[in-house]
Amino acid sequence: KVICILRLFKVGGIKIITSRMHTSSTFPLILGGEKTSFDSLSPSLWSYLKRSEVDKLKAFFKVIYPNFPHDMYNFESIKLTPIAIANNFYTEAVTKGDPIEKKISFVIMGLEALFLEDNFELRYKLSMRASKFLGSLGMNSNKARQTIKDGYDIRSKFAHGEVFSINDRKKFEGKHGSLDILLQKLLNYLRIAIIINILMKLSKEEFAKLIDDSLIEAEKSNTLSKLVGKWKKYIIL
Repeated sequence: KVICILRLFKVGGIKIITSRMHTSSTFPLILGGEKTSFDSLSPSLWSYLKRSEVDKLKAFFKVIYPNFPHDMYNFESIKLTPIAIANNFYTEAVTKGDPIEKKISFVIMGLEALFLEDNFELRYKLSMRASKFLGSLGMNSNKARQTIKDGYDIRSKFAHGEVFSINDRKKFEGKHGSLDILLQKLLNYLRIAIIINILMKLSKEEFAKLIDDSLIEAEKSNTLSKLVGKWKKYIIL
């Protein structure tokens, strides 16, 4: 549970785990008080905690730990929720050494798990809903929409078995600098969406409807901004 939470604080994984055991017994622990091990899902993407972020990490952990869904770290759950499915895709992209096209595909599928409830106009609907949501947090919604569209195009090529050509790579690198930068952007969008969905505690249908309504109604747009804004201070954007 703790490792899953730490992965969501910033885009990146956990390499080494150190745990300390404490007891109120008058007898010392037979096995010793500290244990260090390597995470079985070591990161392929790294992120480093700055000293200025330590207090924010403490605040983030305090608010999300009691609200963290059980099925997000208990992988034997019979029924996975959309948030747990999205988090599984996020974890795959962060920890596995797969080709970058596959990682981007995982991230897009994670976003789909949170923002889509049908199979119609997927690219358009995903980019519009996700960018509106991110815009409500003060992020650049136009850039987010185009980034998600580009990620979706890569995912479509990968899913349909199309060869990712040199020209394809150059096109996306020209827009984003590199595919690694594009992946980082998309992972950050997914990470933020997972956190907010955990804390808002809306069903997938309620979440999608609120975003759709906020696109055409100023009152609903204000409602969305207030709901996500409540948790903004705990998140590194």
